[in-house]
Amino acid sequence: MNRFLVLLFSLLLPLLPARAALLTVDSAFGPATIVRDTDTGLDWARLPVTANLSVREVLAGMEPGGRFEGFRYSIDDEFFGGLIRPIYQFCPPNSVPCAYLAMRNFIDIFGGNREGFWAPYYLIQIQDGNPPFITFNVALFELFTEPALSYYLDSGPTSEADFRFEAGHFIVRPTPQIPEPAITGLFVIGAIALAGRRKWRKGFIIGLAAIAWGLASQAHAELVFNGGFEITPTSASPLGNLTGWTLSPQRMGAHTESLDGMADAVHSGRYGLVFTSAPGDLEIRLSQVLTTTPGTAYELSYWYRNFPNITGNPAGGFRSILNGNVMDAQTNRNAPSDWTQYVFDFMAPSATTLLEFGYHSTVSALDDISVVEVRAVPLPATWHLFWLGALALVPGKLGRRNTRGAEESAVSITTGSGRIPG
Repeated sequence: MNRFLVLLFSLLLPLLPARAALLTVDSAFGPATIVRDTDTGLDWARLPVTANLSVREVLAGMEPGGRFEGFRYSIDDEFFGGLIRPIYQFCPPNSVPCAYLAMRNFIDIFGGNREGFWAPYYLIQIQDGNPPFITFNVALFELFTEPALSYYLDSGPTSEADFRFEAGHFIVRPTPQIPEPAITGLFVIGAIALAGRRKWRKGFIIGLAAIAWGLASQAHAELVFNGGFEITPTSASPLGNLTGWTLSPQRMGAHTESLDGMADAVHSGRYGLVFTSAPGDLEIRLSQVLTTTPGTAYELSYWYRNFPNITGNPAGGFRSILNGNVMDAQTNRNAPSDWTQYVFDFMAPSATTLLEFGYHSTVSALDDISVVEVRAVPLPATWHLFWLGALALVPGKLGRRNTRGAEESAVSITTGSGRIPG
């Protein structure tokens, strides 16, 4: 029996949540040409200088059927808050040594030293001329003069030659959920379990593993970066130090934002975001641009609470906004004083979705923000794994598994306990 338990545990161990890591992955571009960030669910590829590609040629390759299909240039939140997160801390304005160290390590991840020592660098960016004016990171350019590192934002017209010879391109894509060979392999496991179902113990173990892996394939990558506000290492830090989020307008009126480790201000983890704005203050927006697939259904969820006994203006409040559409609005009169989860389903209209939280004349807390893809029906390959595993567990008897229907309510609210400071 002990052997049985050990074997069962070893089969289920890979299903446990993995620690964030940067993995080197082979691709069609060559060996070890992709860096996979298991925390943000993004694959980063570096197209070297020797490829001699212009921005226009790379963009053409991103079209359906092109060499870089599925890839795109990264946006700011992904570039600074994603791949280089393990070695990048917020750098004060004009802090050349801090920014240089981050970029040096970033290049080392991709083996930039194979093409010679790159120092210093310019980070070249292109800004979309249409709202919401997203900045795309194109390349790191080699320079031959001091000082060490500068940021250069190119918002004007640029010739194709400017982006051809001096540096490689950095492109990104969402990590594929489960490669087709893995699906096939799991299907075979389920088939083997069926063939040996008379041997109950072996069939049970293999069947259970097939079911578990089938269910695990339904997991979806988290689109919100730092939704739990855990990355900033110290409490009471200004929001400007918070990786992945943008505050607008900057310091408009008498308001403050902080990462608070107090129990009342945290739903889970070590920190939660507390925002305070004085009566009459203009609405402040906390925002993040998400990478989405047009026409795909997603689920937005977050935990929110209000501190009514220390709120000055009963007319103040809090709003959640997606692409300019208000999903929910709370005033200080009716806002929950306990931690409350809000869940909304939405359809992505484009490749990017603007997530915003607005607040004014309020003292409230926000935590555990999440956006994930919603699939009403599991993939066919996953169903095959599930049923083969089920047959291996219970020969001759088929179970049924309910799926989440498309008619499910678009909004659900759950409440939790909490203490109001007073």
